[in-house]
Amino acid sequence: MLAGGRRLLNLCSNDYLGLAGGAGPARGLGSAGSRHMSGNDAAYEGLERALAARKRAGAALVYATGYMANIGVIAGLAGPGDAIYSDELNHASIIDACRLSGAAVSVYPHNDAAALEGAMRRGAGARRGFVVTEGVFSVDGDVADLRAISDAAERHGAALLLDDAHGDFVLGRDGAGTASHLGRARRVDAHIGSLSKALGSFGGYAALSADAARLLEGRSRALMYTSALPPAVLGDAARRLAMAREPRRRRLLESARAVREGLGRMGFRDGAGRPLGKGGTHIVPVLVGGEEKAVGFSAMLRDEGVLARAVRYPTVARGAARVRVSVTARLSARLVREALGAFRRAGRRAGLV
Repeated sequence: MLAGGRRLLNLCSNDYLGLAGGAGPARGLGSAGSRHMSGNDAAYEGLERALAARKRAGAALVYATGYMANIGVIAGLAGPGDAIYSDELNHASIIDACRLSGAAVSVYPHNDAAALEGAMRRGAGARRGFVVTEGVFSVDGDVADLRAISDAAERHGAALLLDDAHGDFVLGRDGAGTASHLGRARRVDAHIGSLSKALGSFGGYAALSADAARLLEGRSRALMYTSALPPAVLGDAARRLAMAREPRRRRLLESARAVREGLGRMGFRDGAGRPLGKGGTHIVPVLVGGEEKAVGFSAMLRDEGVLARAVRYPTVARGAARVRVSVTARLSARLVREALGAFRRAGRRAGLV
C-alpha cells in the first residue's frame, strides 16, 4: 500500500483472504430506505439463504455492519430480567450491546469457563441467560475455549452467542468458522459474523434459528431503523460467498504460521508474555509493554517499510501495549521474509530482541 508517498507492507489489514478490492459496482449505491420500508431488495433474501445454509442454521439476517449485527442481535434477544455473561476481552460492540440490552451483565475472566459457570450459578434467578464470546479475539488472536464454554452454557440452560468476525471464513473446514473448527457448531445459538473482513466485502450477519430471526425482525433496532445496504453491495457479498476460497485460506494459515514462528525465534512474545510460535491464529500480537514504547516501535517498523499499528490502553491493559500483526493471504513467502527482516531490525533498535 501507499502511505505518505511511500510503499509499505501492510500488516494491519482485516482483509485476511486478500479478496477486497476489484471493479466498482454495476448498480447504484442508494438503497432508498430501511428494509422495513422500501429497501428490502431481493438480493437480501438470496444472500441470507446462502449464509444460513453455510452455517446450517434456520435463517440468517444481514446487517449494515458487524458492529450493528452485535448490537442488533444481543440487544434484540436479551432484555431486562435476563442475564448476559460476557468475556472480559470481548469487542467494544459486544460491550455496548450488553449495556443497551438492559439485562444484568456479568463479565467473566478471559476464557475462564470455571468462572463463567460460577457466575451462571449466581445468576440462576434470571429469566434467561446468554453467554457471549468472540471466536478469535480481535486483539490477541487467541481462540475461545468453546468446548468448555458451550458445555457450561448447556448445563445452565443459557444461549450461546458467538461473535466470529475474525475466525469466520478462516478457521474450520472450508473456513466454516471457529465453532466448526472446535466441533461445537451445533452448540452455538447465534453465529454473528462479518462480511467485511475475510470475505472482503461489506456488512455483518447473524445465522440463527428461524424463530429467533422472526423475533429480531420485529425487535432488532439496528435492523429496523437504518437504511438497507445497497443492492450492489449485497450482490458483491453473494458473489464472494460463492467463490472458491480454499487456496487462499491455506496460504493465509501457512503465512501466519511462518510469521509467528519467525517472530518467536527472534524472542518476541505474545500479549500474555508467552513465546510466539506456540500455536495461534492469523492475528499475531507482539508484546512491547509501555504505550510510548509501542508507538515508537510501530514508527520504527514504518521506517523499515512495514505498517503495523500499536494497540494501547484502554484497548489493552496499561503496560501491555503491543503491535498487532494481521497476516493476510497476500503475504507471499518473499514478503514474509521481508516482514521478519523489518521486525528484526526494528526490534534491535528498540531493545526488544
